[in-house]
Amino acid sequence: MRTILYGVGIIFLCFFLSSFALAENVEVNGKVKINFVQGKVLVNGKEVKEGEIFFPPLSVCVMKNSRLELLLPDNSVLRFNENSKFKLVKAVVDKEKRDIRTDLVLGECWASVQKMLGEDNKFEVSSPTAVAGVSGTKYRVVAQRDYSKFMVYDGKIKVSYRPVSEKYVPGKVLQKPHVVSGPGKISGPHKVSLKEWTTIVSKGYEFVVYSDGRFEKPRKFDLLQDKQNPWVQWNLERDKLLGM
Repeated sequence: MRTILYGVGIIFLCFFLSSFALAENVEVNGKVKINFVQGKVLVNGKEVKEGEIFFPPLSVCVMKNSRLELLLPDNSVLRFNENSKFKLVKAVVDKEKRDIRTDLVLGECWASVQKMLGEDNKFEVSSPTAVAGVSGTKYRVVAQRDYSKFMVYDGKIKVSYRPVSEKYVPGKVLQKPHVVSGPGKISGPHKVSLKEWTTIVSKGYEFVVYSDGRFEKPRKFDLLQDKQNPWVQWNLERDKLLGM
């Protein structure tokens, strides 16, 4: 019974995200190819097959025991592990501009990003707690409810805090009634909050951000041990097969 309810919950979330993505007013340019699919993957609420072409915005759910590889307009690749939910918000690419943005709601993503010269060059993968901007690198993002983790395999990424704001829900009390204090003295200048930061994470390092804005300093991880992870092994094999 739990398995059935879990599956129904995932499908419901997929259709909800699909409606949300299609309603967004975003710039659309560049085709995205389903380069590899294993198991069941829903794009905008419909199951997809290898070789299909789509244009953003896309809302995607990678179901249990499934995997997905997307080939982007700049020949970069994004891969997603099972039980991942994400929105490919934008994929604008031409000779002088790259603006690719992906919002990983939950799950695991592997990014193999092609190098591109020029100042107008943006390639971002966001988690619920942080945004990673990169160029010409390989890295992995793990997005869970309580934290996000970024692991770099080549190059560098720039990770910035992503504020989490609670949306207004009609009829919902955001704050319980409480006693309001009287007039008081206004405090002077203060230090910038820890929630306003940007960190550079280099090859061989991982960086963890928690949902409340706390974070740990980038630290080395064991690359050899990490390669024992079947998900990592598969990505390295796919990169080699694609000549990346």
